[in-house]
Amino acid sequence: MRSNPLAGFFTADAAAILGAQDRLAAADEPARARVVRPSPVPFLPGMRAAPEGLWSEPYFGPVEARDPAAWGVIELPRPVVHPGLVPAIAGVLGLRASEVWAVAEVRAWIDAEGRVRTPPGHPGVDGPYDTWLHEWPPHRFNEAMFRLEAEGDPTYGTRLAQWYAEKGIDAEAVVRDDESWRDEANANTGPAGLLGRLSARLGEEAAGRLFVRHVPVPPVPERPLERRPGGVFVAGARSGSLAALIDEAVYMQRMIEASPGLIGEHYHLLLVQRALRSVLAAWGAAEAPETFAAALPEAGGPTEVPLWPLPETHAELATPRTLAFVGPGRAVLDLRTASFEVDLTTGALARWWPSAGLTLMTWLEGHLIYFGGPAVSCFELARGRWTRGALPACVPYTFEEVEKLTFVIETATRRRHRLTVVAETVDLRVSPCARYRASRAGEGAVFRFDGEPQLPLELESESAPVMWPEGQLREPSERESSRLEETAWCDAGLHALVLCEARDAFRRVQDGGVVEGTRVLFRVPFAISAAAFDPAGGEVLLAGEAELWHVALDPEPRLLTRFDLRPLRAMMLGPEGRARPRADALNAALCRHGTLLGVGDVDEAELARLDTASTFDEAKPLGLRRARTLAAHAQQVEQAHELPRLRVPK
Repeated sequence: MRSNPLAGFFTADAAAILGAQDRLAAADEPARARVVRPSPVPFLPGMRAAPEGLWSEPYFGPVEARDPAAWGVIELPRPVVHPGLVPAIAGVLGLRASEVWAVAEVRAWIDAEGRVRTPPGHPGVDGPYDTWLHEWPPHRFNEAMFRLEAEGDPTYGTRLAQWYAEKGIDAEAVVRDDESWRDEANANTGPAGLLGRLSARLGEEAAGRLFVRHVPVPPVPERPLERRPGGVFVAGARSGSLAALIDEAVYMQRMIEASPGLIGEHYHLLLVQRALRSVLAAWGAAEAPETFAAALPEAGGPTEVPLWPLPETHAELATPRTLAFVGPGRAVLDLRTASFEVDLTTGALARWWPSAGLTLMTWLEGHLIYFGGPAVSCFELARGRWTRGALPACVPYTFEEVEKLTFVIETATRRRHRLTVVAETVDLRVSPCARYRASRAGEGAVFRFDGEPQLPLELESESAPVMWPEGQLREPSERESSRLEETAWCDAGLHALVLCEARDAFRRVQDGGVVEGTRVLFRVPFAISAAAFDPAGGEVLLAGEAELWHVALDPEPRLLTRFDLRPLRAMMLGPEGRARPRADALNAALCRHGTLLGVGDVDEAELARLDTASTFDEAKPLGLRRARTLAAHAQQVEQAHELPRLRVPK
């Protein structure tokens, strides 16, 4: 690679970088014809690579004989700064390298005299507080808000002043600031601010050479695939960083076309800038631009009020949503408003607890881990209580939302990783160890928790046997297959995943069946709504609206037991018929009380005050007439003070 002038881009040598830039700009440079687009990794042997991707055979040669001299190029929507050219930029402008980076990352701007400026009260580009201009000042002063905070916490003013002092912030200057600086700052910050100042001194062409608009893509042998557990190959640090840069560049171009405004454009420009630094770090030419969360959020808990979207049918309130093994012969079944511990041998429901607004994900070291928005909630099973305050040490990561993007935050280090593909944490499904995740919609791939893709979720089109209620495993007839395609298997999606180390393969519950790698092991004749693997991946739970199945997978799939979920459904919804309250009324009651077991003992006036609207909508109290109907309905629940036992269906 070193013999090619483009290789100079992946160094810290300014002359070599400029030589690569000039070569990319040359009319005869063949790499310019190979603009690399986003593409999936060829995870498994034999997978075809995308025609314009990082492993394109027309660009980089056939798999069996990659061309060691074949280069591609990534086009960026806006110019960014190469770390190796920062000293050259600083020298021309008479600035320090730290000042150049501060302007490039929208933490400062260049004024009309060529000086680097920060807002009033700011500790400066080398100070202990690091933020960009669009988030200044921190804890913006508002007299009314300050008074309210102080009423709740008399020490608020003292603590805020202490925090300002620790960060080197001049509190008095912040209070006096009229933000008259903001227009000048917005017009003279970021790479564009640097480029404008350089153009005034060197001319546009000479200044443009000091910024990056095209990134060369080295030959495949310089960035080989790397093997991971599960029999898969991943992009690795070098190709992975290039793929991330392509994704950020494409996303930013779309945002520019959608006119996101100055803040949005600056934010996505920073993502592209940091992605370029990650690429160079993979070649040892720069430091990785790691970002860290300022603080970890505290553990959350269930809600007592309806959240959006509201259920439209009764079935949504009583259909299992997620499952988790919690030890040999024990599991937890999660509904929309409550969770139940199930004995998988006897079918007994040992206990229940409210979990409205949360989605069960897994069980780790005695804690059930739930996701709800960006918050992580933990239920300590042995003590039967929700964890409050700091997250338990067993929780490997939590989430943070910034500029409509979601980040995974490692709890041990506070390191942040961008959550691509999936924006809603409640739509995630994680492995029992929580190390791997995928989208509930069954799109994209299985990812490692830090964002590294592991395996595509696409399935081969093939026939598979069906496990029937009597435990028989056989191919469906043409008529049976047609019926199941229109009913049980029409709602595709992913419900559970696990890395089965004994098989060196990922197993998943997806598209109506159990999958190993890309092969469907078997399907079931009902619509799956929830599933879970044990930590070793040798057993699986499959639940639908009416049944819960416990299946052993090795050495051959076999049905261990089936349970009828209708008694649980009756406890949540009460008797069927026209007298059953509407879904919004039941949802409001169940959010507050978990099940109908205790609703019948609640005062009608209290029930009347239940809000049936979501937290996003205008309040809509249940009212006394509907409250009386709800109370009467709840009183009809059989065995009102006992949990039912799940039995084998007849």
